[in-house]
Amino acid sequence: LHFVHDLGRGGIVVVLRPRVGDIDVFHGDIKVLLDRQRRPLAITGSPHPAATLASARRFALDPAAALRTLFGEHGLTGATRLADERGWSRFTLAGQPHPARSKPVYYPLGEALVPAHLIELSLVTRGALEVLQYVVAADDGRLRMHRSATASDSFSYRVWADPEGDQRPT
Repeated sequence: LHFVHDLGRGGIVVVLRPRVGDIDVFHGDIKVLLDRQRRPLAITGSPHPAATLASARRFALDPAAALRTLFGEHGLTGATRLADERGWSRFTLAGQPHPARSKPVYYPLGEALVPAHLIELSLVTRGALEVLQYVVAADDGRLRMHRSATASDSFSYRVWADPEGDQRPT
């Protein structure tokens, strides 16, 4: 059980996160929607077939080595390890105000699970904060996933309201 989202009304979402030993399977969550009487209404996700203790593999790269594979791409020159926090290894980055963090995961690759490190970088570039996520394979250092975790949108809304009465949208 990873967490339960229950607002006290409406549906309840239960999130199950598969683990191999004590390491999460990346993007392996299973979500169950329950009604208020805790009867299942819907399920999404499926467990990876290799998510068993027998499939556990050695992590050849430590978190610092995995982080160093990203230095060239971002012009980073050094990192100092901080105290671990809730399963995450943390690092100060030279010239950056926010620490990087890394945690071990098993990354699904076909029918196998690859040992890897999920790395989050919070970088200030051109005066703006950008949060990036990477999955670096811990067996050979290859980049398995990269995405921006920074989200920003702006919307313009046009509303037509009833000019008489309570001015509800028409």
